[in-house]
Amino acid sequence: MDHRAKKTLQDPEGRFAHFIEPVAAAHACRLVQVRIGGSQAGSGNALEVFVETLDGSPLSMDSCAKISREVSTLLDVENPMGGAYRLEVGSPGLDRPLTALADFMRFQGYEVKLEFKRPLSDGQKRMRARILAVNDKGFSVEDDQKRHFELEMGDIASARLIASEELIRAVQKGQFPKPVITTHPMEA
Repeated sequence: MDHRAKKTLQDPEGRFAHFIEPVAAAHACRLVQVRIGGSQAGSGNALEVFVETLDGSPLSMDSCAKISREVSTLLDVENPMGGAYRLEVGSPGLDRPLTALADFMRFQGYEVKLEFKRPLSDGQKRMRARILAVNDKGFSVEDDQKRHFELEMGDIASARLIASEELIRAVQKGQFPKPVITTHPMEA
């Protein structure tokens, strides 16, 4: 099976996760997302790799450096960028992307910003909502107007956690939700 053809919210290009995931796992981390961008003018493409520790502990600079070195070696062999690139490995941050069903389980009760592949029946293309419940196919949310929506994973173009006061307080109290481990990324 050609892993590179599988596009997910974790790996929208479908070219990287199959060789980055094992490197992250070897360092007790989970790949959250891979993005291609040009964050600095004139500096070419940047391959941004976001990882988190499996136990929810803070991601160390040492872990980022080790993952970066190993991924860089693989990139030199695989050459999925097709030219010059700058590799950046880091934490997804507080306003992190939600790229797998496990992320929605982990942050149930918190606010998210959602973008849809197609407008909902009421014409919405974007929504700010609170995750209410999660099942094996999707999740339910409540928007700012207290309306409830049942969404399937296939409806989502992007999802991002909102760095709300509630989430910041949880982090300050050491209550940031721990990762839920799964092997099923959300397909794009």
